[in-house]
Formats: sequence, C-alpha cells, structure tokens
Amino acid sequence: MGKTGLVYHPAYLEHDMGAGHPESPNRLRAILQRLEESGTTARLVRIEPRKAEDEWITQVHTPNYLAALSRQAPASGRVCIHKFLERVTRVQQS
Repeated sequence: MGKTGLVYHPAYLEHDMGAGHPESPNRLRAILQRLEESGTTARLVRIEPRKAEDEWITQVHTPNYLAALSRQAPASGRVCIHKFLERVTRVQQS
C-alpha cells in the first residue's frame, strides 16, 4: 500500500479569507487537531512545502493567467478574485 503525504507549514494559518469563507485558519486547525487525535499524523509522510515554479503552474493555467495574477497580487491584504477572474477571462478570449 502507498503512503499518504501531508504538506503543511504554520504560515498556512495566515491564509484568512474572511468570515464565512471555507478557507479559514480555524478549519485548518480543526483538521490538524483531528489528524493528531486519531493518530493519523504519525502515519503520514511529512512533505516540506516549496514555492511553485512557473513551469509547474502553467501545466494547469495559461501563461497569460499567471502573468495577470502576478500583476494583480497585492503586497498585502486581499484581492477580489471574482472581479480578477472576469478580467482575465475576457483577456484570454480576445
């Protein structure tokens, strides 16, 4: 039987999309707690996260999408992804 990996870094807890969004630090904490309590964590292979290279990202996204995302990424805070995706989609269809 194969092994199951766990990619995790404490910085993931800083990813907070606001109240009511499913991607929340509390959800991640609950998952990690349950993995610990059940003994599952001990059976997982820990994988250190690494920065995704552009070549890897463009296997599932277009280079135009990646470039647009890079231009729109704020230095801090949040960006409204729905408006961003609308603009990128229009650009890609042109």
